[in-house]
Amino acid sequence: MRHLNNGPEDTDLHAARRSRPWAVAAGPLACTLLLAWQPGGITGPPLYTLAITAWVATWWVLEALPIAATSLLPLVLLPAFGLKPAGEVARLYMEDLLILLLGGFLLALAIERWGLHRRLALGVLALLGGAPRRLVIGFTLSAALISMWISNSGTTLVLLPIALAVGRRLGAELGEEVRPRFERSLLLAIAYGATAGGLGTYVGTPPNLVFRERYLRDFHAGEPGGPPEVTFLQWMVAFAPLALLLALLYGAVLAHRLPRVGASATRAVVRAERAALPPWCSGEWWVALLFTAAALLWITREPIEVDGRDWFGWAQQSLPGSIRWVKGTISDGTVAMLLTLLCFVVRVRPAPGMAAPSHGGRVPLLDWHEAEQKLPWGILLLFGGGFALGDAFKTSGLSEILGQALARSLDGTPHILVLLATCLFVTAVSEFMNNTACAQVLLPILSAVAPRLGIAPALLLVTATLAASCGFMMPAGTAPNAIVFATRRLRIGDMVRVGLVLDLLSAVVITAWVWWVAPHLGLPLAN
Repeated sequence: MRHLNNGPEDTDLHAARRSRPWAVAAGPLACTLLLAWQPGGITGPPLYTLAITAWVATWWVLEALPIAATSLLPLVLLPAFGLKPAGEVARLYMEDLLILLLGGFLLALAIERWGLHRRLALGVLALLGGAPRRLVIGFTLSAALISMWISNSGTTLVLLPIALAVGRRLGAELGEEVRPRFERSLLLAIAYGATAGGLGTYVGTPPNLVFRERYLRDFHAGEPGGPPEVTFLQWMVAFAPLALLLALLYGAVLAHRLPRVGASATRAVVRAERAALPPWCSGEWWVALLFTAAALLWITREPIEVDGRDWFGWAQQSLPGSIRWVKGTISDGTVAMLLTLLCFVVRVRPAPGMAAPSHGGRVPLLDWHEAEQKLPWGILLLFGGGFALGDAFKTSGLSEILGQALARSLDGTPHILVLLATCLFVTAVSEFMNNTACAQVLLPILSAVAPRLGIAPALLLVTATLAASCGFMMPAGTAPNAIVFATRRLRIGDMVRVGLVLDLLSAVVITAWVWWVAPHLGLPLAN
């Protein structure tokens, strides 16, 4: 994300880490050792998938090559090992979720182009004051509340420029010793807060919808003879409080060791800058309107079920004439592309200080030549690589082998410890696989594992679903992780150190919540 970089030092640091020959050699060495070792007697395609994942993960962790370049490895290794034809692997690099991510990036660029993020940043500073701890916790909770209703990637993209503006504003006053830690904490706050918020509603993050589909399909939930269905309202009542609790805990961990109070001049500076802001221009109004429209369309695209009744769901309505929308034909990516295209269509007067076109007149809300230079194309490749590995886990049979091993190892274990072990296992897998792909791969396995362990399927699947979104150590774990990593203000080491603590904390809190709290909040989970 080049438009978010302030100087060459960050790029140089990453280049220095990528120039180590031993790190480059570590990837193929890990792959070769696994092929020779054959852990657990695994052979054939599952072993090849495991070895390829080890190579890619090693290069991701050690930053042996640029992260985006490493993400291209599955395009070579999966066909080379005979796991999947090259054309099929290539198609996985343009999944619908990537279209949503691209549209979200472009909408965020439009917000930045018209200065709306600066206005919002000053508003946040005025509300929370200049205390770094309060700001970090405030950003975490804000991201969680927004992410319950729009995608966690969209939440991160909107709050990211605000957090960077806040970090720049307070950085000079905090001093060189505190400033880098404060900026890193702000970036991780919005990423981890957005992830936490996604747990609170069905529409917050795709794994929640994967659970709903899996539970309905595998166990005929809501049908005669089947278990009760988990409705939208039941999920929200049970897990929105959990999402806010996790966000608060994440913010407290990130705010640790930051100053309790801010610089005395902060409030005066904020008041002066807010007073100096120009009036809202037409471009700001249009961008705010389009993003609000995107959020509303995302929320209402699918029917929201409340007490057994579906409310609206515009993507399944019939249009006048012969057009009939069929379920699944329109996605959140479709909405993102529609609103992004409108950013190129709508033309307004240039804002004060904005370069006017040579012919005079109006300018589009988003200029493609400017956007092309600022788009983080490497993040799209990062997700594509994650999708390719996730698909290989499923098609090669590796996910089934891992699930069977998990069932054998947990047989006879108390159920609460089974939930904790499931949390830790799914979280570990999600570090190297997109959370949606992780849910798609592992939930079918756990559907078969639950009866064997004598545990209620909903109890195990809900726990795994929540854990699938809690991979905080690696950029590939979630879209928010990847987005903030693209600023080049973070190293993987920064995320690993904090993420390990949050992974363990999340596993304990989620297990306790699902076991003791959620059933008392009306969620139909039989212990």
